Amino acid sequence: MKLVIAPLVLLLGCVALAQETPATLNPDTDTPSGFGLLLGYKSVPVKQTFAHDTNPGDSFLPNANVPGSAGTTSLNRAQYIDFGLRYETPLRDKSKWSLNVDASGLFAYTSGNGADSSGMNLDDRQNANDNRPAANAAFIYTDSNWGFDAAIGVNYSFSKHFYAGAVGDFSGVYVDNGWDRYSNFQSQSGKWVLVPAGGPKLGWRMTESIAIEGTLLFGRNGVGLNAGLVGHF
Repeated sequence: MKLVIAPLVLLLGCVALAQETPATLNPDTDTPSGFGLLLGYKSVPVKQTFAHDTNPGDSFLPNANVPGSAGTTSLNRAQYIDFGLRYETPLRDKSKWSLNVDASGLFAYTSGNGADSSGMNLDDRQNANDNRPAANAAFIYTDSNWGFDAAIGVNYSFSKHFYAGAVGDFSGVYVDNGWDRYSNFQSQSGKWVLVPAGGPKLGWRMTESIAIEGTLLFGRNGVGLNAGLVGHF
């Protein structure tokens, strides 16, 4: 819950900061310049499936020594809170074209364990070889709670309020796989999943300092999404 409340506080702070700062649009081109804050939602297609061995502490379970005996978990699409920085500059004097470079951290949350667990990216299920009641059973999981994102975009300002462009994006998310037993997550393995993608962007400037922006990102694992606020200093 804290990881949900914190981004909302940051979002309100971003809006308040942008409202108090001077206008950042070039009156001749309707393009912003300088640094800004990013805060939004990011969906990353990762398409990961993991076959779990039975935990050595559960050797009494059927086929415990068989690889993959505990079952499989998967994470097809990971969701994150996206928080970072942007630098934007016109491509040349008196041009409606601008270039932006973004760098962000990606954050998700997980809570609880076993049958009571939940999370933005958590697949937590009872062992395939454990038929005990859920309160006493062993569980396996796949989860992802953090990552990074870098992007470069080219934008064209149609007016003071609307702009569009194209984005090249590169996300890296850490996917963790393991056992959920005795109210503890025990990692069996982890890997970085790297997702290059690109696609179109649309933006609406609510004020001269604050914009709502959305991007569709097409990559080898499917279509991702990035949507949120940009608040220029």
